[in-house]
Amino acid sequence: MNRVTFNTGAVLLILLALPLAVGAITNTTGEDEDRDWTPAYGPDPTGTRLYSQWVNNGEDFSAHYEATLGPTYGNCSYIAPPTNLALSGQCSGTSGVGSVAHDLQGEIVSNVEIGIPAIQMPTSHNSIPAGDYLGTSGAGPFSWTFTPNVNQFENGTLPESFKWTFIQPSASYSCGSSHFVDLSYDLEARWLNYDASSPNPVSEIFTVSIDQVESTNLLEVEAYVGGHWATACYVGMEVQVDLTGYEQMALNNRASEYGWDTIYLQLTLDDLELTNSSNQNIGQTKLPWAGDAGTGEFLIAMEFSTQNEAQVNLFIRGGTFLLSLAVMAVGIASTPYWDPLANWFRGKL
Repeated sequence: MNRVTFNTGAVLLILLALPLAVGAITNTTGEDEDRDWTPAYGPDPTGTRLYSQWVNNGEDFSAHYEATLGPTYGNCSYIAPPTNLALSGQCSGTSGVGSVAHDLQGEIVSNVEIGIPAIQMPTSHNSIPAGDYLGTSGAGPFSWTFTPNVNQFENGTLPESFKWTFIQPSASYSCGSSHFVDLSYDLEARWLNYDASSPNPVSEIFTVSIDQVESTNLLEVEAYVGGHWATACYVGMEVQVDLTGYEQMALNNRASEYGWDTIYLQLTLDDLELTNSSNQNIGQTKLPWAGDAGTGEFLIAMEFSTQNEAQVNLFIRGGTFLLSLAVMAVGIASTPYWDPLANWFRGKL
């Protein structure tokens, strides 16, 4: 191979392989089967600890409820933050303080066992009397804020993944029911710092956005039905956010500037749409958090997994260092200095 050909190959290698290698190092995430999930809700003997609040409950159908039920109901049928950054929605009547549901150790709520502690929250239109719900909350946005009480990461670890399990425990259905559909949504997870002494108390420190996440509204769990425990199908959904190694370090660095005890996590699902051939539209689709006073409450279970901070640092920094050495070696190999340098190393060895 002559030097011109080698130089051309070296340039192509750097231009093509370098971005891929950098992406592989910074965007690597762990595999699901390797994750050790930890419940985000800690012991709360009094059942009064605040874990979550509504921020958005879908489309604004206030006009419909005002026309059919009167202005009092329309006023609190729509929850939305008064600004782009808010910890809870503007309607205090349904902002939805989420409290620990029953016995945290038993992990059984409303005769449904989901295997991990859960909290109960009012449904999207809990202020609407039973039977008067329009039957839809639209395609979103649906948002909830989770308080610093969920930030139970051990020292020396980085938050790697977050997982939420939503379930409506009021009724089970045949697993082949037409109520269950495939759907997709856009996801946004925002970490917010809250400083009560600041003129602008809420500030965004980190955001992760994922478009067109494929999912289903079917969730199989163990339930006490007909006098015995059995697998049953409920309206539910699992939502997961995985952070790359770089994102883990960036989030932890920003959060550590303020302290994790002031950091809130806001989850938003938006632009829900069906992805199968069902004749339903998203407005008719059963969602675990949607309903009126008759539906009552739904459950949210939250978990997280972590990685060792030293290992993540070693992987990213060690990987980039080795990559730098490889690029430098390719660069030197394309110059007349390669042979003298190689001979010098051989002499040392």
